[in-house]
Amino acid sequence: MRRYRTPRRAAGYPLAIQGKTIIKCNYKVTKKFTKKPSRIQEEPMYIARINEYGTVRYVIRESVPAPQLDCFVARDLFDLGSDPVRFIHYSGRGAFYLDPELEAVVARRRISPDETDLEELFLPFLEPAARRQAEFFGAGYRNFSPRKLSAADLAHLEQRTHLFDKRRLHYLRYASLSQARLHKASPKLFLPLLYKSRDELEQFFLVQELVLESTEFRQYVYVIFDLQKFFSETAARLMPEGLDQEKLEEIFESEFCRLFEDPSFGAGLDERALTGYLSRYLVMFFDYGFPAGSFEEEYIRRFMNGRRSFRFPEKKVAVDDREVVELFGVDRAELERMSKASFTTLYRKLVHAHHPDKGGEHDDFVRLTELYRHLRKNKK
Repeated sequence: MRRYRTPRRAAGYPLAIQGKTIIKCNYKVTKKFTKKPSRIQEEPMYIARINEYGTVRYVIRESVPAPQLDCFVARDLFDLGSDPVRFIHYSGRGAFYLDPELEAVVARRRISPDETDLEELFLPFLEPAARRQAEFFGAGYRNFSPRKLSAADLAHLEQRTHLFDKRRLHYLRYASLSQARLHKASPKLFLPLLYKSRDELEQFFLVQELVLESTEFRQYVYVIFDLQKFFSETAARLMPEGLDQEKLEEIFESEFCRLFEDPSFGAGLDERALTGYLSRYLVMFFDYGFPAGSFEEEYIRRFMNGRRSFRFPEKKVAVDDREVVELFGVDRAELERMSKASFTTLYRKLVHAHHPDKGGEHDDFVRLTELYRHLRKNKK
C-alpha cells in the first residue's frame, strides 16, 4: 500500500507571466459559481517550479476563484527566480526569516495574507538543521484538527473534481491496476483535490508522481487514462502487456487528445502550460514498457492475500502429572473435572501466590501460566 506525498512543493513546466492571472476557459458557464468555502488544505499558497526552455525558475502562486469563469485560476504573487534560497536569512541556532521585501509584496498581493504559510513554503529550501527544527515546531505546536467534509465539499468532489484527477490519486495511493473501487473510495482520499486551480493540481501531481519507479510509468498511464475499458480480454485487467500494443497506442493517443480538448479539465490554464504538463504522459507511455513479470507478481499477490493466512505454530507444552500436583495442589484428574470458571479462579489465586513481586519463583510463575493455558484449552 502506497501513501501519496503531502502537497507541499511542486515541480513542472508551465509557462507563466509574472503578475498576470493564468486563465483560459473556452466553454459556456452552465452553473452559477458558488462562494468558495474555507479551505481544508494547510497551505493556500504554493511554489510552482517552471521549466522554460531548460531554465528552471520558481514562482509563488495561489489559487483563487474566478466566478465569471466558473473555475479556480492560478495567480502569481512573486517571482523567486532560479534561486529561492537567496530570500532566506539565518539568524543562528537554526532560526531563519524571509526577506522583508518578499513578505511585504506577497502580503500586499494576497487575498488573505498569512506569514506562517509563507514560511512553510520555503521548508524544502532550508539548510538541513533549520529544516528539522522548523518541521519539528511546525508539527508539534500547530493546533490542527481536520474538520469533517461539509455538504459543499462533497458536492465539489462530486461535480467539479475531474475523474482523471481521482484516478491519478487513487493509483498513487494504492498502486492497483484495477480502478473498480474508485467510486467506493472514501471522499477523504480526495481532500487534496479540493478548491485548487488546474495549475496547482498539476504541480501537486508532479510531486506525487516522484514516488513512481520508471518501470511502472507505462502502467500508471494505462490506469489513469482507463485504457482497459476498450478491451474485453481478461489480460486488460491483469496483464496489459499481453494486449495488442499497436491498438493500445492508438487508443491512448485518442484518449490523450480527448483529455487535452476537455474544457472542464483545462479550465483556468492556457494551452501552452497545459501542453507542458500533459506532455510527460506521452514520454511515460511511449518511452517505457510495462513492468516485467507484472502478471506473475499480481497473481501471486492475489493468491497470498485471498487464499491463505499464516500464524506461527503453537508451542508444544509437555505436561508432567507430578508437576501439576506441585503447582496446582491437586492432581490432573481433578483439574479436568473442574469447570472453566473454577479452574480460572484457582489459577488466579495461585498466580498471586507465585508472583515474583510476592516472593514467588519466576520459573514457577511462568510454568504455572503455561500449564493453565494448555489445560484450559481442553475444557468445554
